[in-house]
Amino acid sequence: MKVLVLLALVAIAAAWPNLGFQADGAGVSDAQKQHDVNFLLHKIYGEIRDSNLKAKADSFDPEADLSHYSDDGAAVQKLMRDLKDHRLLEQKHWFSLFNPRQRQEALMLFDVFIHCKDWNTFVSNAAYFRQRMNEGEFVYALYVAVIHSPLAEHVVLPPLYEVTPHLFTNSEVIEAAYRAKQTQTPGFAPHTTYKYGGQFPSRPDNVDFEDVDGVARIRDLLIVESRIRDAIAHGYIVDRAGNRIDIMNERGINVLGDIIESSMYSPNVQYYGALHNTAHIVLGRQADPHGKYALPPGVLEHFETATRDPSFFRLHKYMDNIFKEHKDSLPPYTKEQLTFNGVSIENLSVDDFAYNIEITNNNDKEVLTTVRIFAWPHRDNNGIEYTFDEGRWNSIELDKFWVKLSPGSNHIVRKSSESAVTVPDVPSFDTLFKKTEAALGGADSGLTEFESATGIPNRFLLPKGNEQGLEFDLVVAVTDGEADAAIDGLHENTEFNHYGAHGKYPDNRPHGYPLDRKVPDNRVFEDLPNFKHIQVKVFNHGEHIHHH
Repeated sequence: MKVLVLLALVAIAAAWPNLGFQADGAGVSDAQKQHDVNFLLHKIYGEIRDSNLKAKADSFDPEADLSHYSDDGAAVQKLMRDLKDHRLLEQKHWFSLFNPRQRQEALMLFDVFIHCKDWNTFVSNAAYFRQRMNEGEFVYALYVAVIHSPLAEHVVLPPLYEVTPHLFTNSEVIEAAYRAKQTQTPGFAPHTTYKYGGQFPSRPDNVDFEDVDGVARIRDLLIVESRIRDAIAHGYIVDRAGNRIDIMNERGINVLGDIIESSMYSPNVQYYGALHNTAHIVLGRQADPHGKYALPPGVLEHFETATRDPSFFRLHKYMDNIFKEHKDSLPPYTKEQLTFNGVSIENLSVDDFAYNIEITNNNDKEVLTTVRIFAWPHRDNNGIEYTFDEGRWNSIELDKFWVKLSPGSNHIVRKSSESAVTVPDVPSFDTLFKKTEAALGGADSGLTEFESATGIPNRFLLPKGNEQGLEFDLVVAVTDGEADAAIDGLHENTEFNHYGAHGKYPDNRPHGYPLDRKVPDNRVFEDLPNFKHIQVKVFNHGEHIHHH
């Protein structure tokens, strides 16, 4: 669950463009920056525990010298006006990104951070607004800013479940922690709670969904869904001016995603609405759809808690099927489109946590290739074998990397630990404090491997498997790296090969290529020389067995 939450947070952050305004703060070490971020996020609901940062929070004036901002202080002046007018969300109040005003306030703070020219201005603003703005808004803005700001390029963000543990831990665990420091025995409730604001609302069994006052009527959601499906059937989106935007191409899914979300890039939010976000709110408010009890938002209105609710997965399967409807409307790839001339996979095998791929390059020169590795369950929950077309839609991307092939035979060994889709577990606050303290004393912080926060934890790459060996289909496709690569040097650095960096996705191909479109005849793939398909088994010999 924590993995999905962190991915969700990063996914929102990645949608914000990197403005490229800042230069690194001269004379400020990476260790000092890490130290500052550690204490800014540590015990977020309490006072700042670093004396220097506390002094900045008490004495800094964000508007004193506007030359330290790349926008001449426009963003900070706007935020300060709202702060002085008491228009900002107070502290010790729940925060939800699905609330438009609260999201706007968080992005206003992000706008201040991203326009800071130097680290001192950045961290001084952070300390100042940490002490004055809502804690949830501050955490979101700082996380996004650290991810995007060149000033914080080497800063490792602490795990979100340590910053806001109440969103990830059952109430009894939090209450037990409190009781350890208290003499009285408080009551017990087995539900998740807000830090401030009481219990998260529950949703009764067998509830008939009701309209939510001030959000949407159920029939409105059905109308929006119908409009989106009509757009897919017609093959075009209609923008606000009445112009048609063709979606019958490999980029059409991007436009479709913009209107389903909807994002700031939606060409016609008035007509197509915001199906995904609105559905989250409607489902989250079913305990109090008319606001009679003034309950706080439900778990579905927080990315940190949404995956606790089984309806989250049903909702996203529902969204997934809309995208599948679009993908299935596109013409299947032809053999000519999929063939990579002169390149063939001779053999594919797996060892423990490593792929062995034998590739022949029959060209008389070195070629850049993209190696794409996927897997899907061999059987469904009823034990029926998936067809190739059914399986490819259920596939997971295990890895994607660029490699140059010399003429002749090439033997590639790719470790699962090198996967472009995974990252190591983020160090705990305690570890970050210790490593930062050592770095301030001149030692190597040892945090380099954690700088990329975009990925799933290494331990979650493979499905769990079972004692007998759970059958999976493993496929590898080798495609033209020159045509695929959106940026140079991808074969030299795999750190951002999956999610990209600075607003640039490195792959010209759509997500899931070449398995993203329907496959009416699997022989089109099976006969490709640059495609290999084998069956493997994933074993699990006990939850406490660890492989190194």
